[in-house]
Parts: sequence; C-alpha cells; structure tokens
Amino acid sequence: MFDAVTFIGLAASIMVTVAYVPELWKTIRQKHTRDISLLWIITLDISQILFFIYSTAIDSIPVMIASGCSIVMVTVMLGYKLKYKNK
Repeated sequence: MFDAVTFIGLAASIMVTVAYVPELWKTIRQKHTRDISLLWIITLDISQILFFIYSTAIDSIPVMIASGCSIVMVTVMLGYKLKYKNK
C-alpha cells in the first residue's frame, strides 16, 4: 500500500510526464522544430538522466517512472530536432 508521500510523488511524476506530450505530439505532427531550443532539449535530457540516476540511488519509484518516461520523450524530441533542424 502507498503512503501519502508516495501518492504525491506518483501524482507529480504523472503530471511531469504528461506535460511533455503536447509538445512532442505537435513536433511529430508538424514535422518542424524551429520553435524549440536545441540547448533546452539537451539540458532537459541531461537533467532527466541525472534524475533517473538519483532515483535509482535513493530507490524512489515515482522519480524513476517520471524520469524514465521523460528521457524517452525528450530524446525523441531531440531526434526530431536534429532531423528537422532546418525546418
């Protein structure tokens, strides 16, 4: 059973992860990334990788879930940014 703190962590993890979906969806649909900063994507990806490492060190499942999902979505966005860098 989850305690209140774990529940709050899971809720925050879900919200953080869902926050990336509209931007990723828009990027995939429109096939352009001119409005997205490459530095922002790289910084965000590195921060999520660091959060994932941190979450495994402290054994925090909510942070692992959020950072793991975020890594996937931000890396996909980075791939699109590199693929469509001139659009």
